[in-house]
Amino acid sequence: MIWAIGLHKYWGKGYYATEASAALMDYAFNKLKIPCVYVLIEADNLKSRRVLEKVGFHEDKPMTIDGVSHVQFKAIKPM
Repeated sequence: MIWAIGLHKYWGKGYYATEASAALMDYAFNKLKIPCVYVLIEADNLKSRRVLEKVGFHEDKPMTIDGVSHVQFKAIKPM
C-alpha cells in the first residue's frame, strides 16, 4: 500500500495530514490485516516526521536514494 497525502503546495497548512495518516493506518491494520507499515520520507521533511511520530511510527533506518537522504519509518500493529 502506498500513500501520499496532499500536494506540496498544501503542506504545512493544517489540512489534516495527521488525521488522514491515522485513517490509512487503521485501514492497513484492521481491514487489510497488514501487521507492519513502512513509510519513506526525505530526511529533512520535519513536518512529515512529526505527523508519522504522532500516529505511531518510529524511525527505522536512514538511507540514500539517488543522492538524497531519506528516513524509513515503521509502525507495527498494536496488540
